[in-house]
Amino acid sequence: MKKISYLCIIAFTAIFFTSACTKEGPQGATGPQGATGAAGATGATGAKGDTGTANVIYSPWITPSFSFIVNDWIATIDEPKITQDILDKGVVKVFYGSGGYVFELPYSYNGDNIMQRLRLGKIDLFSTLNGNNYSWRYVIIPGGVASGRVMNSNTDTFVFADGSTMPRSDLDKMTYLEICKRFSIPE
Repeated sequence: MKKISYLCIIAFTAIFFTSACTKEGPQGATGPQGATGAAGATGATGAKGDTGTANVIYSPWITPSFSFIVNDWIATIDEPKITQDILDKGVVKVFYGSGGYVFELPYSYNGDNIMQRLRLGKIDLFSTLNGNNYSWRYVIIPGGVASGRVMNSNTDTFVFADGSTMPRSDLDKMTYLEICKRFSIPE
């Protein structure tokens, strides 16, 4: 009996002390916030990587306003990201959509011709078709690391963010779907 009384006293004491000690403190009040600790040491700077094309720019599908002038439908898309560097070293792909299909410019079929002209901050579209009836999209791929850049742009090699490379000539040949897949662009 003495053993049971002793165990009851220990249990009662344990319950009493654990219920009195809570995070909230007495009567539900919280204590003051502690001081902020010192900032940790700055880590070492990593090695500089190769220039890549992580900043591929793509437009949504748009419908620029075309006007009929002489023999062509003409529209201009303002795009300030078409810089001199893009014109000199990058690739700009322009597409139009019709009836669920996507076509790359320049486009020519059965006497219908659609072309683009790139200039600083602008894409000019020229079409024998009424361009107001179609959706348009462009993809700007900044230039990468040149492998002995010379005047012939087909010798350029683009280095992508994942470290892979591709000659400009192969990039120029990519279809719309290949471009979307390669650069994770929603179709």
